[in-house]
Amino acid sequence: MTRSQKGFTLVELLVYISLLSVIVLIAGQGYVDSIRFKKTTEGKIAAFAGTAEVSSYFEDDLAVLGAKAYQAGAVASIVSVVYIDAGGGDSSSFVLTNNGNLDRLTFRRGVYSNSGGTAGTIVTNLQVTWWVDGNQKLWRQQDTIGGNAGAPILMATGVTQFNIEAGVQSTDASTTLKSWSSSDSLNLKTHGSGPALTLTKIAGTGYRISGFTAETESDIMLCVPPSTSTPQGINLSPGVTYGVSFNMTPDAVMAAQFTNQKDLISAGFRTIAGGTESALAGVEDYGFFAGKVVATNMRYLEFSHGISGTTTAYYLMRFRMQASAIGGSIVIDSLRIWESHLAQNSWQSAPTLAQKKKVKALRLNLNISNDSENSHLTRIIAIPNNGV
Repeated sequence: MTRSQKGFTLVELLVYISLLSVIVLIAGQGYVDSIRFKKTTEGKIAAFAGTAEVSSYFEDDLAVLGAKAYQAGAVASIVSVVYIDAGGGDSSSFVLTNNGNLDRLTFRRGVYSNSGGTAGTIVTNLQVTWWVDGNQKLWRQQDTIGGNAGAPILMATGVTQFNIEAGVQSTDASTTLKSWSSSDSLNLKTHGSGPALTLTKIAGTGYRISGFTAETESDIMLCVPPSTSTPQGINLSPGVTYGVSFNMTPDAVMAAQFTNQKDLISAGFRTIAGGTESALAGVEDYGFFAGKVVATNMRYLEFSHGISGTTTAYYLMRFRMQASAIGGSIVIDSLRIWESHLAQNSWQSAPTLAQKKKVKALRLNLNISNDSENSHLTRIIAIPNNGV
């Protein structure tokens, strides 16, 4: 019998089986590793997606924390339901409860209308709560204040950390350059051939402006000291952020008849050289609406100018009314011009009652676990509407 007819010897067969076992072992381990890697990758992706989605929704939710509605009256006042306990001295809009790594946050916010004549106004107030239960599930519940309670909504699972810290501003975020005091006067300049406006000093730090005539354009400037016509100049440096705020309250006639795109109330800064006024480079005039739908009587602007060096500028307000508004009047008061600074936050896990109304940011530390894979995120969220 030839060798080709005899087949494999026992030794050859054992060698073959050994080699095959090694190959199967290597291939099997590679397959197991690929499955494990796939599962790990999917866990990481799910954890990353979970933290990103939760933090994004959480930030959007907090964007309108403390958003306020105003009720009509001789002086517009805030609808106090947006505060946690205005009567008890808590004029913030949130309650932070610490519970180890799993905190609980309850806050109040307004809901804006986007339809009809009420567009841009707050039509209802909500109380929203975020918390983590004993099964590492993150929940969100939304209740209408004074109305129906909503059903909890599951936001995420596997939440092992949900810590929130309140950023208490430890330093003043601005330096006042000019604050309208009771001793300040106004210099009125009238353009065109129409009669001058009437300025009546009122109690406190304001003026009532009336006597509007159709198609007459008039400017006013802040002047110091009293009984002079010298405008009050403000030194403005390049690369610095400045702010302006004041209250503007129209009477019933002005509020009812003011027509947007026809009647004009605007403000801005001017430089004066050789008796000639020029707009401040890089700072456009900004307009104000004085009609029926006014959420607040405060007007606010931040800006920086485009001049290469420090310049002296003058704050100017301009009025140009159509015939429909000539019977109305406007009260301007509490003018303030300031230089902004970067606010320094002191992060507190349990802010005091006095500190809560000064909180303008919250810091979220979030960790979500999925199949033993973790994703951690830290995000600072501004809440500028909180407090008074």
